[in-house]
Amino acid sequence: MLCTSNYPFFWARMGFVTYSFLPAVGLHFVMKLTNRKCNYITIYMMPVIFSLMALFKPGFIIESTCTTFFVIVIKDLFNSLFTYIYGLYYFGFILLFCYFLLKSFNKEKDQLKRKSYAIIFAATLITLLPAVVLFIIFPAFKVIFPSVYCEFAVLFTAAAIIASYLDNKIQKKK
Repeated sequence: MLCTSNYPFFWARMGFVTYSFLPAVGLHFVMKLTNRKCNYITIYMMPVIFSLMALFKPGFIIESTCTTFFVIVIKDLFNSLFTYIYGLYYFGFILLFCYFLLKSFNKEKDQLKRKSYAIIFAATLITLLPAVVLFIIFPAFKVIFPSVYCEFAVLFTAAAIIASYLDNKIQKKK
């Protein structure tokens, strides 16, 4: 939509809002999958705040460029303390749900549940470790790469579907 509409800045904002919810949705999913209690409202407070800022801050999107393979969007986000807070939220939530997955994996006796935890954990590592390395290395060389958020969303979704299928098999066994 960003490259085919007359409103690229609008769609860039919508993209930011959408991928801002990914860590919260991932944490919510892991909390449910591992049968952990939490206040789900607090999980979603951070992405709601970031989304409201993106939607209502004038000049939040500075530039939007379409290339053959992906879209480059430059946000005002990268010019402030907001960047660090957002990064802490984004990767912090992902680290948190990885921690819960590992802890549950180590305690779990049921092999199907262990398998579902391992699938989610592996999908997260496969998508995020290379991206974090690229974030650190590529800016130094002024090279760009496709969005980590899209890769994370696609692989995490596939892993979540598989884990949900395995969890459903466990429920049917009981």
